[in-house]
Amino acid sequence: MKNRILFYWLLTFNTICLIKCDNNVPSEIHNNIRHQTDDIYTSIIQIKRDLHKNPELAGNEIRTSKLVAKYLLELGLEVTTNVGGHGVVGVLKGTKSGNGKAIAWRADMDALPHPLNESDVFKSVIKNVSHGCGHDAHVAIGLGIATVLSKNRESFSGKVYFIFQAEEETFLGANKMMKSEFFLNHHIDEIYTSHITALPVNTIAVKPKEVFAYQTRIKLSLSKEIPLNTIDSVYSLIQIKLNDVKENTNPYSIENAFKQPVGILNEKSHFHQYSFLQDGYVREINQDDIVIKAFYYSTKNSKNITSRVENILSKSRFNSYFNSISIIQNNPTVLNDDNLVNSAIETLNDIYENNPIEVSNGQIPYFNDDFIYFQQQIPGVYFLLGASNEESKIIALNHSPDFKVDESSIKTGVQEFSSLIFERAK
Repeated sequence: MKNRILFYWLLTFNTICLIKCDNNVPSEIHNNIRHQTDDIYTSIIQIKRDLHKNPELAGNEIRTSKLVAKYLLELGLEVTTNVGGHGVVGVLKGTKSGNGKAIAWRADMDALPHPLNESDVFKSVIKNVSHGCGHDAHVAIGLGIATVLSKNRESFSGKVYFIFQAEEETFLGANKMMKSEFFLNHHIDEIYTSHITALPVNTIAVKPKEVFAYQTRIKLSLSKEIPLNTIDSVYSLIQIKLNDVKENTNPYSIENAFKQPVGILNEKSHFHQYSFLQDGYVREINQDDIVIKAFYYSTKNSKNITSRVENILSKSRFNSYFNSISIIQNNPTVLNDDNLVNSAIETLNDIYENNPIEVSNGQIPYFNDDFIYFQQQIPGVYFLLGASNEESKIIALNHSPDFKVDESSIKTGVQEFSSLIFERAK
């Protein structure tokens, strides 16, 4: 009897030991990831600065894609170029036995057609073209993650697809890639990405479901008989009737989305629920009519916007001048997978408890991302990565003339997202 008890005790002890040993493996891996990120940080920053100095507009990412492809090949990845345009995909295969998942990380590569107010030695040398949205940092983070995970390929059994996408700013690239032969022939289980924002540096935030407001561009046709000096009154009437914002809030001011106490990280964020027709519109005087074009933003999908405008004008003194209302642009918005968001938060908070993931409670107006075209076919998560440092007068407000990135955010992105992808691919 004593021998039997001793046998079961030893069996239990060994089982516990095996569990502990197994749990210690990820801890060791993530310590390695920290050190490996430190080791490559300087070289990754140099890549970011090189790209910043040599930005390329959507559809023209030739130099950038060549740099990316060469880097991935030197890491030993399987590389495919010209995917949906100038897109590049590198595939890293884990060598550990077992059936791991196929996980993708996406980085966009294109620049903007306007200059930045900057004096750095690595400022853009291309006239009126700049990386004013942080895509140079995104490429650097993607290459950094590829470097780190390639050093740990023997510790996971899945595949990691590194997707470097062209033409994000024109909302064309992701859709082109998903329709390409490459993606028709490859199955991916999950996809992730992050975007530089004006949140405090090294903050990582995520939100289940919609990340951005729905953006709908409407076209209103009016009779040429309408007095031109009344068109502002027509627009103001529609705006007043459509706008639905909480008292004392201002979702029109994009910089407020990233500030406390009103911003997206506040539990009672002013950006939690709203709808508004933007200030200002485009007016076109044609042979047959006068056209007004404007954007409408809402935290809910605004499928009934045309009937609402029609109803507003039919009950107004402008009814006789109203011809028609139509939607001329209605891009889908980024939509995060609830289960993957929860898993990512739990995973990263366990590993990096000193820098917990923030949960966003609001949707950002004005911006959007064609990452949704990946998400429509692959469950995915879109993170926000803070890169503002007010003490250093660095504000990473995308598309603003003073946009700048605190480069330490790149280290945070490489380190934490390397850990996340490792755990998902394992």
